[in-house]
Amino acid sequence: MRKILIIGGGPAGLAAGVYACMAGFQALVLEKHDLPGGLCTAWNRQGYTIDGCVHFIMGSGPGSSLHAMWNELGVFDHVDPLRDFHYHRDLFDYRFADGQRLRLCTNMDALEQTLVRLSPVDARVSRSFVRAVRALDGFSPPLDLLRGLGPVARAARRTAPYLLPLWRWKNISIGDFAARFRSRELREAFSRLWYPDYNMLYILLIMSWLGQGLAGYPRFNSLGFSRLLERSLLQRGGQIQYGSRVNQILVEGGRAVGLELESGERLYGDHVIAAAASPDTLAGLLPGHPITRPGLPITPPLVHVVFGSSHDFGDYESAACGLNMELDPPIELSGEARSFLLVHIYNFVDGLAPPGRVLVKAMYPSEYQRWAARRATSRERYREAKDRAAEAVMEAMDRHFPGFSRTVEMVDVATPATFQRYTENQLGSLIAWGAVPGAPFALDRTVPGVRNLVLAGHWIMPGGGVPQAALSGRQAVQWICHQERIPCDWPASEA
Repeated sequence: MRKILIIGGGPAGLAAGVYACMAGFQALVLEKHDLPGGLCTAWNRQGYTIDGCVHFIMGSGPGSSLHAMWNELGVFDHVDPLRDFHYHRDLFDYRFADGQRLRLCTNMDALEQTLVRLSPVDARVSRSFVRAVRALDGFSPPLDLLRGLGPVARAARRTAPYLLPLWRWKNISIGDFAARFRSRELREAFSRLWYPDYNMLYILLIMSWLGQGLAGYPRFNSLGFSRLLERSLLQRGGQIQYGSRVNQILVEGGRAVGLELESGERLYGDHVIAAAASPDTLAGLLPGHPITRPGLPITPPLVHVVFGSSHDFGDYESAACGLNMELDPPIELSGEARSFLLVHIYNFVDGLAPPGRVLVKAMYPSEYQRWAARRATSRERYREAKDRAAEAVMEAMDRHFPGFSRTVEMVDVATPATFQRYTENQLGSLIAWGAVPGAPFALDRTVPGVRNLVLAGHWIMPGGGVPQAALSGRQAVQWICHQERIPCDWPASEA
């Protein structure tokens, strides 16, 4: 059996390992940490489980090509796609400083009525948004473009009805679309659908999939999802070696032949998949080889401020992407004034908090360099900065949920430096390259001058995400099969 060495045990590396086994290769995944998942992870603090990654898994619900991919990967061998995922009814919840509220629900009829009632003068813009979401209902990304003309032709037929909306909305930024609203509330809400420089297609697809019941939050959390992929890899005969940081990809005669670990051990194989492929990481693994940078912005890293609380949120219903709270006056976080704060209240799922308690997480973008410099020069200053962030967020929570700060019994702050330290993602970014207008759906998966090396992971999929990372692992193995002229007829077919 020919052997594939895989760098990185995140969703891309784990998926690549599973598909490599299914294609008849030996698969060995090398992971520097002692856990699978990379960024798709969770950690424990004082009886609470902090989910550091997904808000929903695209393709969890039946009826899409991504669902078929998760089925191939064995995810649904162990969990039920309906019972074990929570499907939110709303994308975002907004609370404005003057007391006004807006929920962007995923029922398009109800959403249209809500938006038009809030701002009749913006009815035309609101309806164009609703039509755009509806125009993408039924769209699934093609999976098998590397398997010959037949799959390409089928993908073309399935995609043809969606080409116009895909092209149109991929070239409009969220910020530019939000600026069309005359209502201040709608302008503020839509500008915060995601990062303002992202393209609108990104959010339209999320709305469409949520509305169709295709994307849900795993009740067993992000690390639990990664454990399912790890389990599938091991059951299929693959291996994962923890505590194995790769220092260098070994190249002989223009061909990747193996890996050198930090320990000095050398491993050899027929192919290498680099599923930890940020430009800085790749440059370190391939000294002397020019690494192409795509000229896209890196999505700003986030600070996660997390609380364990006994606060009674009553019948508050969380939204998939959280609650955006307006703050007037603004609060200062990491040296910047913030007039809105994004908060996730995990009262919809058991297991993240002890009985009678709830996990609450706030997130905001912040510069990696600021946090890395603090940590490098003074751990005390670094801790103080984290404490100030937690205090500011608690004060913000008290404005919308009076008395919240008095109920806090656990505080945890993860900074961009935290995520970079544990995963080595460049600048601590959780999503990698931004899905901005004009960005390709995928970047080049090869490195010029190095044969038998394929790249995978969210760094070659602008916009990032767990499904995109896993899909890149699938495509990496398809690429190798194509090079080796090996059939890769996996059991599940595209929906």
